[in-house]
Amino acid sequence: MAKIALVFALQICLIFPLLAQTEDFLRIDRTNPNYSEGDWVSYSVNRWSKSLVIGMEYIYTATTGGIGRYNHYINKWDYPFTSSNGLSDNDIFILAYDMDTNYLWCVTTYSLSCYFSTFRRWENYYFDDIGLGAADEIISIGFDDQSVWLETASGNLLRGNKYGGYVYERVMTGRDDRNSSIRWFGYRDRFFGRAPNFFMSDGFFFDSDGFITDMRFNRYYVSSLKQDNWGAYWVTVKGLGLGKADVNIEQLEILDYGLFIEDVSAIALNEETNELWVGGLGEFEGRSGITLWEIDNRQWSYYESRFITDLYSDQVTSIEVDGDYVWFGTTNGVARYERDTNDWRSYDVFSRLADNYVYDVETDSKNIWIASAGGLTKMVKSSLDTDSLDVEQIMTDDLRRVSVLDIELMENLVWLGTEDGVYVYDTNKNIGGYHDEPGGPMNEIVYAISRYENELWFALENGVEVFDVDRKVWLGPPQRRFYSGETVISIVADEAVVWAGTNRGVLKYDRDRETWIQYTREDGLLSDMVNVILPDGDYVWFGTPRGLTRFYWNAPNRID
Repeated sequence: MAKIALVFALQICLIFPLLAQTEDFLRIDRTNPNYSEGDWVSYSVNRWSKSLVIGMEYIYTATTGGIGRYNHYINKWDYPFTSSNGLSDNDIFILAYDMDTNYLWCVTTYSLSCYFSTFRRWENYYFDDIGLGAADEIISIGFDDQSVWLETASGNLLRGNKYGGYVYERVMTGRDDRNSSIRWFGYRDRFFGRAPNFFMSDGFFFDSDGFITDMRFNRYYVSSLKQDNWGAYWVTVKGLGLGKADVNIEQLEILDYGLFIEDVSAIALNEETNELWVGGLGEFEGRSGITLWEIDNRQWSYYESRFITDLYSDQVTSIEVDGDYVWFGTTNGVARYERDTNDWRSYDVFSRLADNYVYDVETDSKNIWIASAGGLTKMVKSSLDTDSLDVEQIMTDDLRRVSVLDIELMENLVWLGTEDGVYVYDTNKNIGGYHDEPGGPMNEIVYAISRYENELWFALENGVEVFDVDRKVWLGPPQRRFYSGETVISIVADEAVVWAGTNRGVLKYDRDRETWIQYTREDGLLSDMVNVILPDGDYVWFGTPRGLTRFYWNAPNRID
């Protein structure tokens, strides 16, 4: 399965400079009119909340991962607003809400943006569009009966029509407090002073001076506090996210939401419980962890290795759901999570793995197969909870110390994507070898493999290749004239389409129409580097270095 991110290749010293570069700035003017709202939905890190505003239906939070939306009538999170919906950027600095129009305004890294709820679209007014100097910045947004007001750090006031348009008139220099009819948000509405006394559970302590400490003495600062019309208090806390306080019992609850880190290199869905596991590489604000999203009850949980003794690493490269267990390939061995007991257990080179840097984990009825920087390892399931762990390194002569990047199981055959090409191992005969026939990817880096019936699809540095297992024939990439040959990082084949994640977006091969279609940030991806792909019926999930995106690819009223 396709679970390999490009950064893995860098770990084994494979030269791939394009994916290591920072993505170019993309100027997004408005919501893409080719899609309906909700066709593209993205999730990133939302617990670093800077402020909140209270709307008619939602509590909106300004975060580093877009605008969080908590429906305060049904007490549930809705999907956040991000660049997938039309925002110019996902780092939100100021939020403002106008009750007259039900329009939501915000300031991002690049623009002033407005969500026109009537039309369900975003418009972005870049700072040069509204005459804002490069050295100046918007610090407050306000509204009166007809106008939207912008206050800048240099003391300028600008005024525009709050019902639409971006022609802003410079009114005066120097802050003006005389117009009391303006309802201000941002700098003029920031939180100062003492908060009410609240009690908290789960080892948290609330200090009315404006911070929260946990049982490990980490301190998190309150960035905003507001009371709604029903008496409830809403709090945003940098590092924890949004909290709601019931004033009757003086109890503050943190409403966890979003990913723990931005990078998504692995995704797995437990179809029986409808739980989505998400893992990746790197840190966010100095911390890393694994995310569990219980989709039906909209609950988010996090697992950090620094607080779990038997979880050696939370730097995740692959995830495999196997009944009551979930397996994680990490940069420090393999981890196993048992759902019923909430217990973790890890295995590394001291358990006789070929290498600690694991790229992929796959399971069948009897074994766990582990692809690593040191080759292929097999663990026998029946021995896992015994005193005699049965572990075998598949060290054929030509596979010894070869970096194995991906595994695909096919009856008695174990297909491997390696740094030296396609390798196949026969479990019945205990022999293996490279597929180096003419027409195939000889000596090429194979990042990922995906099987559909008798087809095997291979993700390569220069495109894709397809192998017909029954006929033992390399078919080549279909409809080559429609395919530009990007580096393919991840690949998933099914009955209707084949998805190929690249360093320039994601490609969809439509089997019926025999065409390739490319989707990029202009459509709704958070990043053009697509690490991992997970089909989910009419939807498909994409893991990127900037977060997780869900695409409604099979919408009945849209023809791409």
